[in-house]
Amino acid sequence: MDETDRPMAGLDRAAEPLNRPVTYLHIGAPKSGTTYLQSLLWNNRDALREDGVLYPGPHYLSHTHAALDLQRTRFAGYADPAVPGAWDRLVDEVRAWNGTTIISQELFSPARPDAIERAMASLAFSDVHLVYTARDLVRQAPAAWQEDIKNRHTITFEEFMAALRAPAEEMHPLGVGFWRMQDAAEVLERWGAGLRPGHIHLITIPRERERARRSPLWERFCQVTGLAPERYDTTRATPNPSLGADEANLLRRLNLALGEDLRWPLYNRCVTGLLAVDTLPHRPERRPIVLTGPDRDWMRDQCVRIVGALREREYDVVGDLDDLVPPVSPGEPAAAETGGPEGPSPVRPDEPSETAMLDSAVVSMVALLGRLQKWRDEADHLQRVNAELSAEGETLRAERSALLAEREALRAEIAAQREILAKPATKLFVRRLSEKNRAVMRARIIYWNVVEGLRRVRRRAS
Repeated sequence: MDETDRPMAGLDRAAEPLNRPVTYLHIGAPKSGTTYLQSLLWNNRDALREDGVLYPGPHYLSHTHAALDLQRTRFAGYADPAVPGAWDRLVDEVRAWNGTTIISQELFSPARPDAIERAMASLAFSDVHLVYTARDLVRQAPAAWQEDIKNRHTITFEEFMAALRAPAEEMHPLGVGFWRMQDAAEVLERWGAGLRPGHIHLITIPRERERARRSPLWERFCQVTGLAPERYDTTRATPNPSLGADEANLLRRLNLALGEDLRWPLYNRCVTGLLAVDTLPHRPERRPIVLTGPDRDWMRDQCVRIVGALREREYDVVGDLDDLVPPVSPGEPAAAETGGPEGPSPVRPDEPSETAMLDSAVVSMVALLGRLQKWRDEADHLQRVNAELSAEGETLRAERSALLAEREALRAEIAAQREILAKPATKLFVRRLSEKNRAVMRARIIYWNVVEGLRRVRRRAS
């Protein structure tokens, strides 16, 4: 860790007052079940509120926007208009909540000390607990590479592994990002400055195949945050599925062909969302990506190094630090990597099958055409609705014109009536009677002639 990465002097939390609200800040790591946890928390936010726990934000991406805003950074270079001010908006909601809060987003993990200092200062009104979920890096390296491919990068797996081994001053940005998010000891040292070790919680992800009704990850997360795991609906939780070697290489070639011509929002919707999450990971023929040979041995050594550093700390470890060190022999890949015991054998990522890639391309085209058809149907529906609304608008405009004309006529009649009513009652009676009786009309004429004559006489006399 170089001088610029040394933690800044944090707030002194050695003697925090009791009965303060508690904030659990879950900062990563990516591909450690964070999407699963976040979707579960989001889908159960009403039940959480009933239990006095806030999962803040008006929409699912609120925590993502807050992480980007806190670090004054952009995702994939895109300036999302929802990001500016997102961290302060989230903190304001937490401050207004008189209870426990959970904030969760893996993009917090690479934050630099100035952003961490800002985060801790913003949350100083509460008792902050740091939460970090971790898997062994032998599984994380392939997962991180295919995640980069899902987000428009074009680096090969061999180049990616070379970047992870490179000296810090020569390291590719993706290599720098990997270690800033996946080195549990370094992340917790950087984020944990000023926090008591007991307020720093490390949740490990077991290597064995998960057969329990509920995920051990959820059970362990609830243990840290004080939730009752059986209290919440886990059926709608959304994992972040992994690509296979063939699917990842197809997307890598697609990224090379697209370049930067496709704007990020459309890429994110069509490639990252539709293809990389909703379609390709679910191919039954998907061949998992695993580390083998020297790459695996070297990465296992990094796991041993990191776990050794973690054992020297007094963090609250939920699980077993041995979960973070894979066995010396590869053994059977984890279920999360293979998709099940009956799945295809693992393969090196840079050795895709052209046939499998072609099949993946066909599946992708079907998905894209289906999405285009859906958008076309929606556009046609909107066009019909627009035509109906336009016709209704013309009718309403005609009715409005008629009503305006009627209003003007009523105004004229009202003005006439007001003029009549403004005259003295006797004059009004005589006028109306004279209009019906000729004798009275003659009397009115004689009267006005006399009045007019008297006026002339007065004028002459004066």
